[in-house]
Amino acid sequence: MFNTTTSQQSCNIINDNKNSFSKLLFYPGIAVIVDNRADLSIPSRVLNVLIHIPNTWPIQIIHGTSNYQYLTECEDLKPYIENGRIILTKLFNEQLFTSPNRLFTNIKFYEQIIGEKILFFQLDSLFCSNSPHKLTDYLQYDYIGAPWRMTSERGVVGNSGFSLRTRSKTIELLTKHPYNFYKNEDEWFGLHFHLVNANIASAQVAATFSVETQYYPKPLGVHMPGNYLNMTDYMNLCKQCPEVRMIWPYCQNKASLAK
Repeated sequence: MFNTTTSQQSCNIINDNKNSFSKLLFYPGIAVIVDNRADLSIPSRVLNVLIHIPNTWPIQIIHGTSNYQYLTECEDLKPYIENGRIILTKLFNEQLFTSPNRLFTNIKFYEQIIGEKILFFQLDSLFCSNSPHKLTDYLQYDYIGAPWRMTSERGVVGNSGFSLRTRSKTIELLTKHPYNFYKNEDEWFGLHFHLVNANIASAQVAATFSVETQYYPKPLGVHMPGNYLNMTDYMNLCKQCPEVRMIWPYCQNKASLAK
């Protein structure tokens, strides 16, 4: 889940939105990325999310020992770390970086997250600036992520790489019905959240939220679309969501294959 091709983008992105931020002990909403690498694409992904989430939401970077120095020394992140808009938190058990199913079903992990509504994102996911949809359109849902082509008919959503979850409902489910490892954590949540009366988005709504295996024009965000969409749909998405050009396999590479 956390292994993506390292970007060659510089850790030097100009951004002037560095105003003061109200620090709280717990937030109504928070964006979270879990990564223990000193990856050069982290600043661009974090800043992409920063400009699309409500200005009262911080970003919490769950990091490891190995990338703490990189994060604190990155010039693009420093102002936001200093004003509290970016919060650095060391993962309580660094062995879980290599086991996302165990990590995302561990109650202690959610107890480290200091927000009720959680937007999870990864280095292979981005917001689309051209989308007519906003994150606030989906806050009524306790779980939403990109629908899978193989499960959309059953209404199971969705992929966790770019997903929205409610912290309290997640902890309630894991407390009452512990994860049993027979499915990946994201599909397991989609199948079991109803047990705690969670509001799960339909596949139709989830399609507008994020694109992974199932094409939708101008979604709110994307997660690894180049790995699953056919060439025509992927090229259309590259035009409709220019941010896709930042994710491997890059649009320009796909375009050369189409010639």
